[in-house]
Amino acid sequence: MNKNIARNYWMIITSPENFEITKGRGFKVQGLKAIHERKIRRVAPGDRLIYYLSGSSCFSATTTVKSTYYEDPSIVWNKEGSSELKLIVDIEPNIILEEENFIKAGLIAYRLDYLRKWAPEDWPLAFMGNLHLLSKLDFILLEGEIKRESDQEGY
Repeated sequence: MNKNIARNYWMIITSPENFEITKGRGFKVQGLKAIHERKIRRVAPGDRLIYYLSGSSCFSATTTVKSTYYEDPSIVWNKEGSSELKLIVDIEPNIILEEENFIKAGLIAYRLDYLRKWAPEDWPLAFMGNLHLLSKLDFILLEGEIKRESDQEGY
């Protein structure tokens, strides 16, 4: 298997505060909610992550997973709801937007296949939880929008 080809494409939903914690760590590690461990077991090296910020309803970054998950009590993110982000994957940054360039989800959400199971007025319900599997096409669409807003060369 080619290491450059992702097996899965994931949307991670996190608070702006926890996004800043990940950013402060150089996008080298990402905490995930232990309540979603069954799903997290599927996350593998080479998989891609796209970040959705729950507080501002924006897409902000893409990264590539570098490890399977593990626990490290010395690495701490803020609790989200009743869940702690204590399962960790190593990551590397691909495209990281500055806050003023974050992509407002309301401007692009209607184009995602992922949202077809929700009524148009209920699309924000699709962005609850912590980790969601996306189709490759949805990921490419979102990453393309992030690339357009970025001065960086993308992945």
